[in-house]
Amino acid sequence: MHQIPCDNQIRNLLDPVPPETLFPLMATISDELYRDGYLEHFRSINHTFLIALDSTDFFSSEKIVPAILIFKSG
Repeated sequence: MHQIPCDNQIRNLLDPVPPETLFPLMATISDELYRDGYLEHFRSINHTFLIALDSTDFFSSEKIVPAILIFKSG
């Protein structure tokens, strides 16, 4: 790989792939990182892990309207 793909290129590749297809790969990667000690720097309170996940797409909805956008007209 000569250049790192941009976000849009990655999305274009991964969007058609069902998430269930990637779960085993992600589990394998995280198991390897844990086993080799790379995740120890992410330990926090009570020896738990802090991991940031971007779930904006997972929790998005075109049917749910935020309360702030609901108003009474007239």
